[in-house]
Amino acid sequence: MTMPSPDQMMQFLSQILQPPLVRQLLALALTIVVALVVGLIVRRLYLVTTARVAAPQRIAHLVNQGRQALQLDPLPAEVAGPRIRGLLISLGATWVPLSGWLAGQLTLGIFHQRAWPADLLVRLVPIWLLVLLFWVARRLATVFLSPGSARRATRALRLLWWLAVMLQLLGELDRLLTWLVQPVLPVAGGISVLSVFGALVVLGFSLWLSGVARRTAALTAERGFSVSASLANTIATFVGYAVMALGLVLAVATLGIKLTTLTVLVGALAVGVGFGLQEVISNFISGIILLTERSIKPGDVLEVNGELVVLERLNMRSSIVRNNDNVEMIVPNGTFLANTVRNYSLSTPLVRVRVPVGVAYSSNPYEVREALLAAALAHPRTVREPAPSVHFTGYGDSSLDFALLAWIEGPATVPAYSSDLRFLIWDELARRRIEMPFPQRDLHLRSGVPWETLLERLNAAGHQKSEETA
Repeated sequence: MTMPSPDQMMQFLSQILQPPLVRQLLALALTIVVALVVGLIVRRLYLVTTARVAAPQRIAHLVNQGRQALQLDPLPAEVAGPRIRGLLISLGATWVPLSGWLAGQLTLGIFHQRAWPADLLVRLVPIWLLVLLFWVARRLATVFLSPGSARRATRALRLLWWLAVMLQLLGELDRLLTWLVQPVLPVAGGISVLSVFGALVVLGFSLWLSGVARRTAALTAERGFSVSASLANTIATFVGYAVMALGLVLAVATLGIKLTTLTVLVGALAVGVGFGLQEVISNFISGIILLTERSIKPGDVLEVNGELVVLERLNMRSSIVRNNDNVEMIVPNGTFLANTVRNYSLSTPLVRVRVPVGVAYSSNPYEVREALLAAALAHPRTVREPAPSVHFTGYGDSSLDFALLAWIEGPATVPAYSSDLRFLIWDELARRRIEMPFPQRDLHLRSGVPWETLLERLNAAGHQKSEETA
């Protein structure tokens, strides 16, 4: 039996590969084999390299820094280690679909060059890319999101992946992408559905990023540059709004609207909108003035509408304050500029508390002063310098009037401190047997008035009313 010649073998293979479907199936099988072999080899080299350079420890440190910027609890070592190793293994596994996609593209190029039919390959090769995107997105969600959020994100990604695969197999994915990029609104050259979706994604991402940038800027300014908390809050507010403004510009650019067109549109709407939003714009400008002037800052104790409150947050349009009942109130920033606002902690946290006291006229004023000073010094929050003092304020109708003046740190606790002082004053006056006064009135009965006749008439009227009731 003679061996076939090379020409005979090539002729035999060409006859086998003559049907287009068989040729594409063999090419697809060869692509899968190449993808598995190359992908597994590269994956092995990738994992060995990352293990040598201690990549899991470094990536875990970077992930915890990011979670700290997001005000999330850092991942413990026993949790961070497996997650990072799982991320690296998954990223290493992405070399398989990536190799498959590259090999598929090479195969498609050969088919197109030889003018062979490649309908099946055109539909199946992009699935490698869908697998690659799904693996990367799922592993990133597992590392950076909480377990519950990661599970929900994985379910949503899996649903989108299956939908994309079905559309690709049916040959409708390209048509869908073409429809998404076609203009549907005749504005500024045409706005497509994909551009609207992209603008919404950019806007949502910028809103999330502004919060992250705000917290990161406050943390960096306060810890890295040792600035005060109020100044760090001011810097963080400006950074957050700058990121939001940049995101808005990028969202508009994603829509395909030119900035010159947007400027003309904003100028046309500014007059009409300005009349309707005068109060909002006034509050916004007031917020900018307050942030730059720093006449009030977070943590200050203010008096708003006759109520003592603590400024929790100073935003561009409004501020959030908290009263002693732990109730938060939203106050427009224009209120602080249009009205007189008492700031009890602008330059110093020291405030003076005044407690009025009245004693009986039979009391010794010098002994009363000693009693009031002793009560003030008995409280642990009373500041010794400046020392408390007692003022003799006047002679009342029923009492000798005094005022105890004491200094404390922390204006927000003035009501509680005043109550404590009144208890201590009561104890001190009772110990020294100093009487507290009560209103006294003298009643003078004039002579010559027929009191007996008036009493008889009152008694008669009372008896008559009783009989009518019976």
